[in-house]
Amino acid sequence: RRKGFTYETLCGASQTKGSHSFNAFFLELSPGQERGDFDDGHLGRELGIVVQGSAELIYGNESYELNQGDSVSFFSRIPHVIRNPSDQIFQAYWVVTPADGEDYFGDKSS
Repeated sequence: RRKGFTYETLCGASQTKGSHSFNAFFLELSPGQERGDFDDGHLGRELGIVVQGSAELIYGNESYELNQGDSVSFFSRIPHVIRNPSDQIFQAYWVVTPADGEDYFGDKSS
């Protein structure tokens, strides 16, 4: 849990950093919270499947509304932010590939 969002890792405990090609997690954003970077992207692709609530995906200069039952897939090199402007919790399953070299729970530089 950090700053109004929650990640719950779905990859097996036996998979340590550097030994698998994707990160899979359950994402929860509290009302008014956002996650991502307006200025920087990263290597790979992402896939999100919305379980509950709604959110706005800002992808480069475009904006997309995500609602329960929607799915989205995109190249991660373009800066992107997912924002919950609603008064309800947003929940989604999220997969990011490749996983190597990225720490989605903290500092991206470590």
